[in-house]
Amino acid sequence: MKITNGIGYEANKYIDKTTTNQEVEADKKAIQNTGSAPNSDAVVNLSQASKEIQIAQKAVAETPDIRAEKVEDIKTQVDNNTYEINYDKVADKIVGTMFDDFA
Repeated sequence: MKITNGIGYEANKYIDKTTTNQEVEADKKAIQNTGSAPNSDAVVNLSQASKEIQIAQKAVAETPDIRAEKVEDIKTQVDNNTYEINYDKVADKIVGTMFDDFA
């Protein structure tokens, strides 16, 4: 099972680790034996970890993308010419993002 909508690489790695091959193999055998997919009466049981991931996904989806108080603070600093850029932090983020893209 792959869940990629809105979660990161580490969460996908965890999901891949916890997915059992037994279920996949059973489905493959059912398809080979009958020539079609398993019955629509099949039951799917989610692990506790996958339920927690779904709850976390929902919380992230409901969180606003813009933190208004932080934006206002930065605007005030820019207007007062007191905003300082941390170039090392910016460079670390750029490099980190590049590594995430290749992983």
